[in-house]
Amino acid sequence: MISSHKCFFSVSSLISLASIQNLECIVGGTTGILGQHAQEHKFQAQWGIRGMKAMVWIMLVWSCRVGTSILKLYASEEAISLYATCRCAVSIFGAGLHLVIVHSACHTLTFLELMLHAYRFQYQGIDEWARGVRAWNLVQAILRRLSTRIGSCFLAKQTSATVVILIYAARILDMVTTKSDDTLLSRSVPSMLELPSLMMALASFVLFVKAAVVTETCVGIPPAINSKIVTDESAINHDRQYLVQYVLHSQAGFYVKGSRIDATMLMNYCYLCGAIVCGLFTTGLSMSRKQ
Repeated sequence: MISSHKCFFSVSSLISLASIQNLECIVGGTTGILGQHAQEHKFQAQWGIRGMKAMVWIMLVWSCRVGTSILKLYASEEAISLYATCRCAVSIFGAGLHLVIVHSACHTLTFLELMLHAYRFQYQGIDEWARGVRAWNLVQAILRRLSTRIGSCFLAKQTSATVVILIYAARILDMVTTKSDDTLLSRSVPSMLELPSLMMALASFVLFVKAAVVTETCVGIPPAINSKIVTDESAINHDRQYLVQYVLHSQAGFYVKGSRIDATMLMNYCYLCGAIVCGLFTTGLSMSRKQ
């Protein structure tokens, strides 16, 4: 069970790597497609700052993962063999690949959020509603293209994160219910060494949150446009209302395999995972009391 989470992360990373094509030309700096669009709409700097902050957190999680892997290597092997060293190196490489893919998908979702905010505050003039319709077609195209590109990556990472969280909960349950002469602190050390893996799973969960933010931002655009009343126009403007209806009925958002990722789906996912984990702990506590 200790190495099972590594298998899930490795398999999900390989699936994600195979599903994302031409990643460097999409998210690669100012020369990428998204970089050029961000520079044109003047949110390149903000996108870069958010990407650097996310990179700092990713490096922190990876450093913790490297430290615990080396610690377990020296603690578990009396004489460090070549096989143990290679296994540790593969584990570190797999963790790094997982976090790089998570960061790339997170960086792409951040771009979508900033792009939608830029569109929201772009059209405020009386003669700009028709341009808003044409610009929304481009926004929809980018949303659909990127959703298709990273949809499989999103699904693989969420599946692996859910399984790892349940495995970690099962380890805690096994630690609580198993009778042993060792103290609880000594039995909890192996589980504490797996905390970086839990942090990696939570990093994948961030993708779910950011995908829901993208969809909810799309939902909030029609009310924002509808509230704009320019001083030199009447309160009732049919061109503005057409743009509102056009955006509203487009049902834009972040889609994975035809399913729209929104706040409702995020809350249901959190409720489900929380119910399963709480059920495991409740069962474990009742079993430990009976013993």
